[in-house]
Amino acid sequence: ANENKAPTFGALIAMKRLFLLIGFLMWPLVAAGQTIPANYFGMSINDVTGVTWPQFYFGTARIWEANDGGSNGVTWSSIETSQGVYTWTHLDNIVAAYQSHTAAIIYTFGYVPGWANGNAGKEVPPSDLNGSGSALFSAFVTALATRYKGKIAAYECWNEPSTIEFWAGTVPQMVAMCSNVYSIVHSIDPNAIVLSPACNGGAIAGGGTSGLPANGYQWMDFFI
Repeated sequence: ANENKAPTFGALIAMKRLFLLIGFLMWPLVAAGQTIPANYFGMSINDVTGVTWPQFYFGTARIWEANDGGSNGVTWSSIETSQGVYTWTHLDNIVAAYQSHTAAIIYTFGYVPGWANGNAGKEVPPSDLNGSGSALFSAFVTALATRYKGKIAAYECWNEPSTIEFWAGTVPQMVAMCSNVYSIVHSIDPNAIVLSPACNGGAIAGGGTSGLPANGYQWMDFFI
């Protein structure tokens, strides 16, 4: 990806709304002369072992697409390379790096492994997904939450499902997947937080017709 690519108009509007929301949430603390909690400030570092660590403190770290100097080892497809076979090395290293800097970790689910959907593509839902969720996905959530109990502070149930690159299923199917995450994580680690999917605000290809959401904001409305 071209990291120097100029942001689109929609992205700029989304950023403006985000900054306004953050300002709105922080204003009561500022007005009362209170210190803003460190976990209000987060960062995502792609290569946690190959960079000089920032000299300022941040309280939260989202580790989608993070790596430890090697391949991206944090997605479902990267970790569970075949059913029931898990490669935790990269994620172990990333979690340890953030823990050493006392940053609360947000793990984001995403990318379906080929063995779980007939090699249809990482954005295609698991083959066994129904109204109750997916047993294949649930097994991965169980293994992940068990291994990192007390280490991962929050679980974001999917990365940008409003974008076809990350999710080719329906909104109700994503609701079922997120229900699996919520139930399983809280049964294993009651102190962990389960977050909604992360949606961008851009237009959705083919959206706005036949009852489909037109953009990421509307997608989230449908989800809720």
